[in-house]
Amino acid sequence: MKKFILTLFGLLFIIVLLGATPPEEKKEEEREIEFHFTKAKYDYKTKTYVFTKGELIDVKEKAKIEADEIVYNEETEKATAKGNLKFTDEENEITAPSLEADLKEKIVVVNGEVTIVNIRKKKEEEKKEEKKEGLKKYWKEKTILKCQKVTYNYKDKIAYLEDKVVVTQEDKELVAQKVTWLGKEDRIILEGDVKFKDEKGQTMNCSKMVIYTKEDNEWIEIEGPLSGTFKVKEKKESSSPK
Repeated sequence: MKKFILTLFGLLFIIVLLGATPPEEKKEEEREIEFHFTKAKYDYKTKTYVFTKGELIDVKEKAKIEADEIVYNEETEKATAKGNLKFTDEENEITAPSLEADLKEKIVVVNGEVTIVNIRKKKEEEKKEEKKEGLKKYWKEKTILKCQKVTYNYKDKIAYLEDKVVVTQEDKELVAQKVTWLGKEDRIILEGDVKFKDEKGQTMNCSKMVIYTKEDNEWIEIEGPLSGTFKVKEKKESSSPK
């Protein structure tokens, strides 16, 4: 009798197990990587393309790599690029000697004499925005950043700039050892011997500066030791009539 009960329970367990719905496997979303080149070589063994003079485009993220040579592995979705290199997305245009990209993770690492130009300003002008004041416009207007290395997540709009970052904006300059740009948070963090000089010749030196650029909530947070200079106008004494 006991054996019969155990067998019955065993059969019930198998029936429940077979009738259970198996967990659905997460399917990877398909997306397009577009390319335009003058010529290419393909290695069947390594699944690798060597492209010459052209562009590789992550269509969904509107990110484009242009170079004289791009090596792309279709299995890993990783690429390297060099020669007249330019990376662009909706936010920035980056030039440098070389680049490593992980298109699956949507990360590019740019090395050498890196120059970044913020290109959103062009789109803001096209929309004819009337608002002219504010830190966001101040940060974006004709802004050029230079450093030796940039790690950029172009989907999440997060960039890490390293090795003496120099930010110029017409006659204003800001220098820091590293900069973190959090685009979706409207926040820029500058750290390490931060030095600022504006168009009036006023200066500020500090260890850390955080710039918040969200519209209607724009401000700067500064950590010391803090020093600098203000330029003030001194009233001229009028000469007394004789």
